[in-house]
Amino acid sequence: MKKIFLVLLLFVCGCKTDWHEKAYEAELKGNKAKAFQYYKKGAEQGDCLCMPYMAKCYAKGLYVEQNTQKAEQIFTELVEKSLEDKEYSRKCFSYHLYEIGVAFLEGEEIPRDYEKAFYWTSKAVEWGNQEALSLLAGMYAYGWGTEKDVEKARDLFRNKIDISEEKNKYFGRYDIGLFYLQSYDPPEYKKAFDYFIKVVEDSDADLETVGDAMYQIALLFLSDNGIGYNPEKGEEWFEKAVKNYEKLTEYTPKYMWDIGQWYETGPEEIQNMDKAIYWYQQAADSGWEQAKEKLKELAKGKN
Repeated sequence: MKKIFLVLLLFVCGCKTDWHEKAYEAELKGNKAKAFQYYKKGAEQGDCLCMPYMAKCYAKGLYVEQNTQKAEQIFTELVEKSLEDKEYSRKCFSYHLYEIGVAFLEGEEIPRDYEKAFYWTSKAVEWGNQEALSLLAGMYAYGWGTEKDVEKARDLFRNKIDISEEKNKYFGRYDIGLFYLQSYDPPEYKKAFDYFIKVVEDSDADLETVGDAMYQIALLFLSDNGIGYNPEKGEEWFEKAVKNYEKLTEYTPKYMWDIGQWYETGPEEIQNMDKAIYWYQQAADSGWEQAKEKLKELAKGKN
């Protein structure tokens, strides 16, 4: 979904995007290594569409050795440009504003700061970024960087649903499913399930989003959330999610880490520490720092 969004930005964004266009074309041809080099060159020249991508690559070890300091440096440059040069923000539309908000929220590329995450996400929404709309709603729902306001969150999510269904059938289906899942209204869980199924059946959806949707379907079957408790189906969908994520592990050890997290912290029916440790070890061997720390932590617990 994000790739489609970026292509659309090429027609409305006034910033230089030659390297981004080349990177996207390389990705379409399946040449991830070449795409990375194009993104890197674009980022070095200040391309606002390439810089957030490169920061995430360095933060997550995607196609490059993990380097959180380099990631923070790139995002800091984006923040400074946005604050000092309003024309830069205008030309680059809303995409990098959203990415900065995400970075402050996740705390991977730069130190976590909920108030700054809320500020930049709000700015992105003001510029019309629909991905940011979902994130902002979640921040209101959980009180991240602002006073908790569930009704405000629901209003924003409903706005997101209206926009997504009216303008483009591919945008936001997973987010809409999460909205219904987080609506605090059990009868709405069936709607969440239906949207997650739509994501899985959508041939244009990216692998990560499909895997996340499969995992949410598994969680619904493994709890009494309106679609009926069914551990057999829950475990079946969980295995589908794992296999889907396995396809992504060749690009970055992040997904090895994620699978390990699922096995360690998921519902009791799918917890399996042996498999969790296996995937943590795979991630650690591939250079994922969090996995290395987790294995040390688990080893201390056994002693």
